[in-house]
Amino acid sequence: MLSVLRRAFAFRAAVFMVACSIHLSVTVHSASPTYRPVLGQTYEYGIEYRVTSNDRESNADFPSRNRTRLRLTVTAVDRDRWTADYESIPSINGRALTDQAASDQYLDSLRKRAEFNPFANQPSIDPMIDRLRMQGQEMMKSMHRLEIANMEAYPGLFQYCHGTVNVNSLGEANEISGNGSMPFLAGHVVNTILVRLPTADQSTSKSFSYKDVISFTRRFGDRDPITTEASILNSLTPRAAASPAQVAFNRDVEMAGGATGGFQLTRSGTGFWEFSETLGMPSTGDIEFKTDGFSFGGRARPLNLRIGFLLLVDWRLDFYNANLTPTADALDPSNLPRLSPKQQNALKQYWSSDSMKQNTDLESMAMRSAPPESGSTFELMTQTARQHLREAAAKPGDQEPTSSDSKRIANGLDRTMARWTHLRELATKLPRTWSDASGSFSVDATLAGRQGDDVILRRVDNSQTLAVPLSRLSPNDVEFAKTFSRLATP
Repeated sequence: MLSVLRRAFAFRAAVFMVACSIHLSVTVHSASPTYRPVLGQTYEYGIEYRVTSNDRESNADFPSRNRTRLRLTVTAVDRDRWTADYESIPSINGRALTDQAASDQYLDSLRKRAEFNPFANQPSIDPMIDRLRMQGQEMMKSMHRLEIANMEAYPGLFQYCHGTVNVNSLGEANEISGNGSMPFLAGHVVNTILVRLPTADQSTSKSFSYKDVISFTRRFGDRDPITTEASILNSLTPRAAASPAQVAFNRDVEMAGGATGGFQLTRSGTGFWEFSETLGMPSTGDIEFKTDGFSFGGRARPLNLRIGFLLLVDWRLDFYNANLTPTADALDPSNLPRLSPKQQNALKQYWSSDSMKQNTDLESMAMRSAPPESGSTFELMTQTARQHLREAAAKPGDQEPTSSDSKRIANGLDRTMARWTHLRELATKLPRTWSDASGSFSVDATLAGRQGDDVILRRVDNSQTLAVPLSRLSPNDVEFAKTFSRLATP
């Protein structure tokens, strides 16, 4: 089954100052914007599909969040077109399928799990228990079969894909090799970022639209497949961009099709799309659809679909790879929860007790949370508990059950502490505006550390460091500094 994650992967235009912090090669501005990537340059995009359902009768809870990374390496550029090799690298249950072998291996393991019966050689216990076992096993097999069906039907989102794409200067893909199909007739994975720019006789200051007609095949049960058409109308209206080097549009999409095949599909949505004139490539986009007639999750139903993408440069790529939102508010409490005193107490008891059994829910909660304050009592406790658990795991063989649990818990604590260390490292790469409580002082800087009662900041404009007393900073900045900075030892 597709993994359900608790945090929304938000793509918001207000925080995407991409062109202001790019260190890629740049191209010369043209009179009207055109796609003009740099030969030999690699562009990486984070793409997310988020599906929800409002149909309470069929499924009250249907959240599905799936991510893939699109990598474009430009191999040829001329006056009116360009060519790139592409790779689509999905993230499945937190694991990136980085090549064809990894993708094939994961799909093969799913097929084996879909046929495996763990109770085949076990004796019968009780008719009721046997029935519950059978029901649970069939449910798991059904989930695996559904995941297999999605991977096979939509390789652009669920499998490693690669090929070549040829695109004209306005953003229309003339030729794409390889099967990178996406759900909801969204086309090839490369088309997720490609939106047309206005032609020479049009203007970025006025609305414009374009229409595509696509053919597709749909199968109903054991009946012969039906080939039919769908029309997709894109309407773009100029809007304020995140920076002067961007052009931005509000985007409306209307799709209808399938009528000639005896069924009806609809997909309508609104969102935005931004293009960097400096880079000659799209920088970000987000659109929310209402759909009907599409099959996703086993059957057709009305669904809400959100598709977002973001050009991953500088710190954004590191954050995306760490399964964080690649936005300026990625480490805020709204996206990365802080452990409450009650939660810290539960973890303290769990990691410090000799008689605890492994609790994956508690471990998952800790992994999803921000690190504790450096030098705090709770952090010191985790270091002591790790040593204690390692000693317990090394006990003699007659205490094997206790030793085994201690080892699993110790391994879980190791993973949690490694995650917290990584989050602190990522925090030092995040540019943010620091200000005092009154608002009279502000500076764009990254976190460099903490020394005594001062936080050490590195300015974005000139890389110089400055020490600012914690007492001068706003409450939000104080909390951020204490959470993510390492307290320097004298």
